[in-house]
Amino acid sequence: ASGTGSGTTTTTSAWWWTTQAKKATGTTSTTSAWWWTTSSTTPGATPDCTHTEENVDYWTSKTITKYGIEDVKSPGACRAKCKANADCGAFTWGAARGLPGITDVCWLKELGEKEVPIKHHKYGVVSGVTCPSNSSNATSSSNASSVSGSSNASSAHPAHSGHADKAPHSGHADEASTTTLVTSSTTTPLTTSSTTTLPWVAAGSGELYCFALMLPFGYEPKLLAMQYEQGVSLFACDEYAVYSNKSMEIAHGLASHVVPINLKCEFGGEFGTALNTAIFRAIWIKVVSEARFKLYKWSVKVDPDCVFLPNRLRHVLRSHTEGERGTYLNNCKFGMHGPIEVFSNKAVETLVNGWDHCDRHFRKLCSGDCWWGEDLFIDQCMKRVLDVQRDNEYKMLTEDHCDAPKGWKDCLNHTVVAFHPFKSSFDYQECLNNANMDVTSVQYFKQEQEHVMPPCRLLQRGAWN
Repeated sequence: ASGTGSGTTTTTSAWWWTTQAKKATGTTSTTSAWWWTTSSTTPGATPDCTHTEENVDYWTSKTITKYGIEDVKSPGACRAKCKANADCGAFTWGAARGLPGITDVCWLKELGEKEVPIKHHKYGVVSGVTCPSNSSNATSSSNASSVSGSSNASSAHPAHSGHADKAPHSGHADEASTTTLVTSSTTTPLTTSSTTTLPWVAAGSGELYCFALMLPFGYEPKLLAMQYEQGVSLFACDEYAVYSNKSMEIAHGLASHVVPINLKCEFGGEFGTALNTAIFRAIWIKVVSEARFKLYKWSVKVDPDCVFLPNRLRHVLRSHTEGERGTYLNNCKFGMHGPIEVFSNKAVETLVNGWDHCDRHFRKLCSGDCWWGEDLFIDQCMKRVLDVQRDNEYKMLTEDHCDAPKGWKDCLNHTVVAFHPFKSSFDYQECLNNANMDVTSVQYFKQEQEHVMPPCRLLQRGAWN
């Protein structure tokens, strides 16, 4: 696969199952798999208010409907709801099928004076703007659902053979489609903020603040750069940051936040884990000192090699409320594991303010250092000392250290928020792609695996030595 510089088109190539998925659904779509594309973006013009754009998410200064309006059956109906709201100037509608929190959900967004929405390439969503009431070319909401030049609203309802974990300010994947979607070889480059000097994006939706700690060497910078370019994992949250002990440009427009600490740590203790509690204490102090997390209800610490789907988390969080001293999610029956950690706003402050108290408490209990990793320390600290509400949410994480089911590394479970670990770019991408397949494609893919699979595919999955 190849990608070109800013302002140009790209070419893509698909892997084996993409063709098979087309056969399973009977489609003649010419859409290539998106994940082998290196895409570039350039500033775009104001969107045409008489059309909608498929596979594009509009980012604006403010989202009016944080969780979206459910059971909106078409982009035209979503446009109508936007037009009926005096504050709404743009909208995004979930066209992807079979994804709770996405399918038939309509997000309304404000557009400030002379503001042009930032376009992000996101498969499975449809976006548009409303026409001014005095516009001569405004169309009624009943027929204003043309997608990427299509005159038929039904084309905005693709029965995808691969889907996305996406919402406003959320970027994800798709695979082959049963309709002719916009491919990377024909798509006009989308707009991003290419002159950003801050290493975060403040979207203002108030839901998820996500961050990662990155080693400035090894595989982590490359993994994070790939995630950033695709708008996935923490980069699909409402605001994000990457921390490291070295100032570096991870990707164009993405720089690390510097925390002057030594990131090397020993392995040991009862469970043979990384003894990184002191490191993450410094990271959490930095997070609190920057105070960006306060703008959002939930803060998420995610490891670079964790395949994290933020919109699934958004859906999960609807059933959780903040306790008096905050709330955090326990993601494993053995206790909270560190690849993904989720804390309410108040829980973050409680943790950082009470960290030293917990340290003294456990040193006395253990007659010295307890030799714990940061995840065990935080879990015990918040649960047993700081009295923070602990909600069990075992579908948060699937990983080999938490009694994962057989075959879990195919990432085909659509209820799981995060999978860990996937340290190579290929393995990470494969897991992400599989996680974003729709139910029909998953069933077909599993049937194919049970029968026959080309040798090259087996080799890619590490089945042969």
